[in-house]
Amino acid sequence: MSRAANHCRSNPPTSFPPLACWLMPLSALTLLAGVGVGLVWALQGSKPAQTEMSGNESTFRITAERNLVVVRVVARDPDGKAVTGLRKEDFRLFDNGKLQSISTFSVESPEAKAPPSTERPAAHAPAGAPAQPLQPPGATEAEHPFVMPERFVALFFDDINIAFDDLVRTRDAAARYIATNLGPADRIGLFTSSGVHHLDFTADRQRLSDALLGLRQQPMYMMGGGPPQTSSPPPSDLPQRGVLLALHELCRRMATLPGQRTIILLSPGFTTWTPTVIAGPGAVSLAHDVDLVIRRALRAGVVINTFDVRGLYVNLPLGDASQPTLEVPSTPGESTFVWQAMEQQAIQQTFLSNAISMLALTMVLGDLATGTGGVYYHDSNDYDAGFRRTGGLPETAYLLTFSPQNLKYDGSFHRLKVTLANPSKLTLQARMGYFAPTKSEDAEARAKDDLEEAAFSEVEINGMPVDVHTRFFKTDNLNAKLTVLARVDANSVQFLKQQDRSLGKLILVAALFDSDGNFLEGAQTNLDMHLLDQTLKKIQQGGVSLKANLDAKVGRYLLRIVVRDSESGSMSAINRVIEIPY
Repeated sequence: MSRAANHCRSNPPTSFPPLACWLMPLSALTLLAGVGVGLVWALQGSKPAQTEMSGNESTFRITAERNLVVVRVVARDPDGKAVTGLRKEDFRLFDNGKLQSISTFSVESPEAKAPPSTERPAAHAPAGAPAQPLQPPGATEAEHPFVMPERFVALFFDDINIAFDDLVRTRDAAARYIATNLGPADRIGLFTSSGVHHLDFTADRQRLSDALLGLRQQPMYMMGGGPPQTSSPPPSDLPQRGVLLALHELCRRMATLPGQRTIILLSPGFTTWTPTVIAGPGAVSLAHDVDLVIRRALRAGVVINTFDVRGLYVNLPLGDASQPTLEVPSTPGESTFVWQAMEQQAIQQTFLSNAISMLALTMVLGDLATGTGGVYYHDSNDYDAGFRRTGGLPETAYLLTFSPQNLKYDGSFHRLKVTLANPSKLTLQARMGYFAPTKSEDAEARAKDDLEEAAFSEVEINGMPVDVHTRFFKTDNLNAKLTVLARVDANSVQFLKQQDRSLGKLILVAALFDSDGNFLEGAQTNLDMHLLDQTLKKIQQGGVSLKANLDAKVGRYLLRIVVRDSESGSMSAINRVIEIPY
């Protein structure tokens, strides 16, 4: 990593003030009662006015979404291979035919990122105490390998709509895929549309094998946790809506994982129109539910690959032999010619109806893959190749975002179109559109969303100069208090001038993840600054620091640190692999 060039360094530079500066008397700064927050480096010996700074520390929680529209684009050449090297100015994005300004542009590459370096926080210990061993006595580094997860793959079985024979074939192919493709930095989880059977992300092959063997077809009522409370049949759209709801929640769950995130949806497909395939009187569209899944996946950095588990499926003119035979009743005295004509017409209608049903079933699989930049695997009985295709590294994709101008909060559908500035033989895969929200979201909600996305991402951001230190204090043999100290260059902070004060706000988020990428705990510190000119000059020379506290057990963790300037929106995000020794 080139953190030195971006002022985000693992080790403190020699010009840092001594450690005592981190622990300077709290009288140098006015804090909320009982709460430890940012310290001002340059204010030792001075006593600023009580209203100059105030702060608080709280638990970091997952919060709301914002109205920014995210579009993931995959460009392919005539051979179907993903194209790299495109830039922001190469794309044109249209919303209902109107050209939009692309707010942000980034490239998502399947290339593995270098893992962050391991750091052991400084320990609070009495003077002269013996150094604590990095590992248990007699242990070696090889006996305790620590590989941070870089890729998370969720196998999502639609156990409500899938046929038994398709389930068996798909389950066996999934077992072979896990046996041959699970790497040390990979984590695989098993989830179902019924919610009856699941296994959280793990690298344990045996647990994954046992979970696969436990898969079964599930009755429709199992989605609700039990049989219906009334004798009336469940709504006709329950299976479809249940699958989409489960997918939405899985995307939300995966937003907390620091790495590449992929869902493989294993399903025969399902129609998004109910109760009839063709939209008619009384029909209800689930297209909005599909859009919610796509939007959640894009915000969570999740790619949805879809796998039609029916394999090579053919629409037979006379229907499936496993289904009841088509019979056309004849009328006494009716000629053979008329009867044959009626039978032929019925066969044609059945064939057309089946074709429409097949198209409707597969459309949702195509939409979910296309909208999230994923792969749609279908019309093949090579299940092993299907898992290699859908379970491989994500293709190079381009992430475009824009804020719709003069957006009406009426829930209407907006059609999207992405093109290239210079026409070429490349084809672009991107979501077809989005539904407008029904209400506006305020700036605070957008700021919370920014922090959430940054905290649960693996991408390092260098929007402002930040130096990070960690310390721990062991409360007993297995538990410790972890302190994260972040020093910010005050010259990079944007202040708003009001009379004789400069107003600014910094937010620090520290999030702790285990070796499987599971979110363990988070802390958020807010520092509100109302500075006089003299104080502002001093901290611009020395910097501002913030502190967050976390509880942790002995072991190794991924620590994600995010600092945000509320006024400008600038952020820095840093990864640390830390170790609290025995």
